[in-house]
Amino acid sequence: MIIQKNNEITIDFKKFDTDSYQLFLKSKKLPEYNLKYNWQSDSYQLRCPARFAHIFGLRETHVDKGFLSLADHLFDYQRFICKQALKIKRFAVWADTGLGK
Repeated sequence: MIIQKNNEITIDFKKFDTDSYQLFLKSKKLPEYNLKYNWQSDSYQLRCPARFAHIFGLRETHVDKGFLSLADHLFDYQRFICKQALKIKRFAVWADTGLGK
């Protein structure tokens, strides 16, 4: 069962049939996730950011967090980098010296 809420996808693996196995194979493509086991119900719960919705054939839900607008003096590539970093929340910039990091 897949639940997409705000900026997170939650998948419950309660039964282990062929559909669940196909879903498990798709989840192996995730670069970032959190997996928990519940010993009482003998089930697993996988959580991942909603930006990976395309892996499961879902649409990413965009939640406007009301960020301030970016500075007007940024170059186009700096604006692109800033937007990516704000969207992904985990980002590193490996740009040459003097490019305005």
